[in-house]
Amino acid sequence: MDDGSTARLPRIREIAEYFGVWHSKKGSDCPIARVSQMFDVLNKLSIDAIINPKSVGERELAAQHFLNLLPTDLVLLDRGYPAYWLFNLILSLNPNFCARISCTK
Repeated sequence: MDDGSTARLPRIREIAEYFGVWHSKKGSDCPIARVSQMFDVLNKLSIDAIINPKSVGERELAAQHFLNLLPTDLVLLDRGYPAYWLFNLILSLNPNFCARISCTK
């Protein structure tokens, strides 16, 4: 399973320049990082973790995680991940996958 999220970071100029800043309607601007992990739900442990600037999307981080997949793995994807190119990447690496997708347009 892959999961992506964001994390607030210390208000330090160099951190804000590298990771990017979230412009809040309420309060002051805050540096934000995009974080992602590939998690083994059976054994309850993190297989891979990534922290990047917030401009990097969840799907791109997932693609980086998938380089660690084995043909015997089953990938579970939440609703934010469906994309033809990402499914194609998973299939090219030979594991199985199950994705939560919207049934509406």
